[in-house]
Amino acid sequence: MIDQQAYEQQVQARADEMLDAVAQQERQSAWSAHSILARSHDDQQVIDAVARSLAQVVPGAGDGGMGGPFHILPAICCIVVGKPSFLRKQRT
Repeated sequence: MIDQQAYEQQVQARADEMLDAVAQQERQSAWSAHSILARSHDDQQVIDAVARSLAQVVPGAGDGGMGGPFHILPAICCIVVGKPSFLRKQRT
């Protein structure tokens, strides 16, 4: 039988494997950009992923520069969890 600590270590190891695999993808989205925040901390990659996501045209939404709720929500999450240097770069 496995104890709680061993179980948590196995779960964390699987989560780390997924984060590493997603962070290594060539093209990121606002959803997968969280892996960059957790791994490489490359602010420019996060900025590019969020900008690309928000620029997507959503059928029926009118403005192609706004994205839809499934583009905006992950972008907000990136901003909320982003480190201060990420926020400073967005303002300049």
